[in-house]
Amino acid sequence: MLDEITTKKSLRRLKAIKGQVGGLERMVADNKYCMDIVNQITAVRKALDSLSFVIMERHVKSCVKDAFAETKGNAAEKKVDELFHEMNKFLR
Repeated sequence: MLDEITTKKSLRRLKAIKGQVGGLERMVADNKYCMDIVNQITAVRKALDSLSFVIMERHVKSCVKDAFAETKGNAAEKKVDELFHEMNKFLR
C-alpha cells in the first residue's frame, strides 16, 4: 500500500501526465507535425515510467521489507518473485 507522501506524489504526477495526454490529443486533432506527436508520446511514456519507479520503490520499502521481517512461510520469496515479475514487464 502507498503511504501518504507517495500517494500525494503519485497523484501530482498523474495530473501532469493527464495534462500531457490532453496535449497529445489536441496535437493529433490539430494534425500537428508527426515527429512532434512522437516526441510528446515519448514524454508521456517517460512520465509513466517514472511513476512506476516511484510506486515500485515504495513497494520494496514497505511490502517487500515487511515480508522479509515476517517469519511466516515464504512470504518474502513471494514478494521478491512478484517484484521481479513486475520489473520484467517494466523493462520490456
